[in-house]
Amino acid sequence: MLCSPVSAADPGPAKLHGPTLSIEDAVRIAKELVRKQNVNVADQYIDSVRLEQNRSGDVRKFWNVTWFRNEYVNDIAIKGGQTYVHIYMDGSGEVLQGE
Repeated sequence: MLCSPVSAADPGPAKLHGPTLSIEDAVRIAKELVRKQNVNVADQYIDSVRLEQNRSGDVRKFWNVTWFRNEYVNDIAIKGGQTYVHIYMDGSGEVLQGE
């Protein structure tokens, strides 16, 4: 029985499905961006950091860093006033204010 070598086609480089920017770097960049744009987050705390991605590909992947207000009236959190910072995988970002 003769065996001939079978060569598999080169699949090329693997596509990255996860974030290419670490969560730690995203938070650091978000803090720098807030500081550079003189956004006052002194009465806020970072509530969450989430990776946002649209499976259809029409929106690029980004980290959403969210600051919430640290204010309460009668032990109920005051709604609104959140600060959202979108940090894209290339290190760029934008600051958005919630209502």
